[in-house]
Amino acid sequence: MYPTPKIQTRLVAAAVLATLSCDVVASGGIEKLDRTVDASAKAVMAEHGIHGMAVAITAQGQQRFFDFGVASKKTGQPVTRNTLFEVGSISKTFAVTLAAYAQAQGTRHKAQGKLSLNDSPSRYYLTTFKPS
Repeated sequence: MYPTPKIQTRLVAAAVLATLSCDVVASGGIEKLDRTVDASAKAVMAEHGIHGMAVAITAQGQQRFFDFGVASKKTGQPVTRNTLFEVGSISKTFAVTLAAYAQAQGTRHKAQGKLSLNDSPSRYYLTTFKPS
């Protein structure tokens, strides 16, 4: 099952914002980050018809939260820090991204060595996992 085009668009938007944020913090500080995230999020929302979005970024040890648009087109309720978004199938994307990051960083699990995407999952967590 692959993410729908709508979910793919949202994933791309999140990746673009994250990439922009890293570059901005490195070159211009937190104040520039706020302006860049605001402008970028609004542009992505307009281009892709996204009605509401929340962005959270940790930069230079500071957490930054940004809320845009509405959580419900019907009621016009704005997105807030307490808005719950449907995650759907993108949780798999997050899991794979974290696993790839762990492999790249050489993360260790219980002194078994580095995480490798080539290993069987049972090496790390699922001791009863039986490959088909």
